[in-house]
Amino acid sequence: MTRWFTWEQVNFNSAVHHSLSETLQALSAYQQELAGLRRELKEEGESWREKFERSDRALTALRSSIEAELRKRDADMEARTAEVASAMNAELTARLAELAGELRQSDQQLREEQRVCFKQLSLETSEATVLEDRGRRVIESRLDKLEKALANGEQ
Repeated sequence: MTRWFTWEQVNFNSAVHHSLSETLQALSAYQQELAGLRRELKEEGESWREKFERSDRALTALRSSIEAELRKRDADMEARTAEVASAMNAELTARLAELAGELRQSDQQLREEQRVCFKQLSLETSEATVLEDRGRRVIESRLDKLEKALANGEQ
């Protein structure tokens, strides 16, 4: 007489087992995908860091050569200043100041672009962390519901 009840319990247990197996597979896939994303973010961060360091070295070298060039030009200008009229001297000095300003502006612009890139990378990392946390909470909530349903089903 209890055969139908036993049969239904076996079917229920099988469905729960199947559902939990699928959930475990989904969680494993999510964990692998999350590990892949973390690895990609880390590699991208390292790549950006290397690019930044190369850019910084290039800027330092460029700055040194520019400063050396400016010192050389200043020395040349001082030698020529004695020979050239005061009007010519004012014009050359203005042009040097303009070039130096352009170089400084270019340097500042490059640094700003680097800062923006690092800020974007930081935001993307924060967003990935938030998504990970949100996903984890959803999964924990679902597991709690399943555990409660299991607990209610066993009583």
